[in-house]
Amino acid sequence: MLIDTIYNGFASISNIAEV
Repeated sequence: MLIDTIYNGFASISNIAEV
């Protein structure tokens, strides 16, 4: 699903920004 992909990408970016 497109939304799932976007949400996954957003989570990845958030994870990187958190470090």
